[in-house]
Amino acid sequence: MSEVAFDFPDKAKVMTLLANVYEDPRVALAEFIVNGMDAGAQSIRIDCKNGKVNTVSVVDDGCGMSESEMDRIVRNLANSIKTSSEELQKRHIDPAKVIGKMGIGILGYQSFAAKLLFVSKMQGSSAVWRLSMGKGQATAHIEPALEPDKEKLLGLDHGTYVELRDISRDTMRLFSSKTLQQYLAKNFAELLRRDGSVMVFVAGQRVTPPPVEGTPFSVTNLDVPGCGMATVSLSIVASGIESGDGVSLTSKGRGVVKEVIRLPEFQHAPWTEGVLHGSIEASFLTVAPTRSNYMRDEAFEAFAHAIASVETQLAAEVEDARKKHSTEQQSDALHKLREAMGHALHDLDLEGGRDSSHNIGGTAGTRENMGTAHETRDGTQDKVPSPPPKPPDTLARPKSDHTQLMLDWRHLGTSVHSQLAEGGMVIVNEDCPDYIEECSNLSSQRNLRYLAKIAAKELARRNFMAADTDEVMERSIELELKVLRYLGAPRDKE
Repeated sequence: MSEVAFDFPDKAKVMTLLANVYEDPRVALAEFIVNGMDAGAQSIRIDCKNGKVNTVSVVDDGCGMSESEMDRIVRNLANSIKTSSEELQKRHIDPAKVIGKMGIGILGYQSFAAKLLFVSKMQGSSAVWRLSMGKGQATAHIEPALEPDKEKLLGLDHGTYVELRDISRDTMRLFSSKTLQQYLAKNFAELLRRDGSVMVFVAGQRVTPPPVEGTPFSVTNLDVPGCGMATVSLSIVASGIESGDGVSLTSKGRGVVKEVIRLPEFQHAPWTEGVLHGSIEASFLTVAPTRSNYMRDEAFEAFAHAIASVETQLAAEVEDARKKHSTEQQSDALHKLREAMGHALHDLDLEGGRDSSHNIGGTAGTRENMGTAHETRDGTQDKVPSPPPKPPDTLARPKSDHTQLMLDWRHLGTSVHSQLAEGGMVIVNEDCPDYIEECSNLSSQRNLRYLAKIAAKELARRNFMAADTDEVMERSIELELKVLRYLGAPRDKE
């Protein structure tokens, strides 16, 4: 049996293949940002210039590179020193914080640019060196930096300047300030949130991660047997999240899988319900060469099993958050409706409810007795008291400061929309088919319009008892329109 060693006659072709494992040019660009972070940089600046020759530059104040360091990188593709704790410690770099370890990131530029230039100055040295490469070439050029090159590092005692040249116009759209800001803010969020983390700037504007919103998931650390600890940073946003803003999987703070629902293991509730935001950090997982997935090895299987063990608890907390959100939304909607009705009643010189001491069935505007009806001892339902009689010689009540809206919800056992109770209380009938249809979402515009309509009807009756049906209807419409204008609610569509 003979043993034959692999050989690569066409090194340039192999390098091109390795360079094109990136599905997004921004992922390839991020390699140079990560290099700066791994070099201990405190500040990384990215600038994009459109012109005859489109360029993107990345400048960091990390430890920098010497001539020998550049030579080692070129001669050791896919053999990064970042896997050696000893080598990292020589360079005063914390091995626990190192992100990149594959040793092929330098080739990533070929997926979107034609030329690459490094200009670097090592800490404690006055020498400045230059490394240049071209797409499709199997060699690199290392030489002392030219004066124009040295100017790229003005003001820095040490650091590295990277320039990516000859980029297509279409690709440059992905590198616009706004687009790049958003990409880095999302995919480097955990890194940027860390205490003492590096500051990243795009076109002079600092990249800041989005604020953490929603209700935090109670599980923050997840033990993965035989692998290590996964850090769970999830928030439940009951109102829903925007597309592309879900849960990501990260390694060393860097986003690897942008949306976990892309993975078969997460293609079910509660992950797919559009209410989860955040990240799950699993540094023990092996990142695939594409940088957008993980190797499906034993560690990944153990990780998926550990995640599945907390899904029942996560689903329960999602449901609790939704109920709380619904209650808050309803309370806010009713507050707005009361304010609008109060203004409308005042404008039209009409009277609403008196005060909470006259409330029937609980506190005005709450759902304390929702789903129950007042019953007598023999089980029959009490009738809602009729409003007090009004003198026949008056059409409308005189102006009053009783302009509050008092609502109560009851199951009246009929199909009527509402009833008027003592003190101007408006009883909303939950058994009415229209209520069931219009108020399924208690914070929606449809719900507000429905409540405004029935409240206007009952309060028009209260204020114009001696008027005929047509007059009451006209007054009801007038009051309803006033309320809707104060609400700013659209009347023709949702």
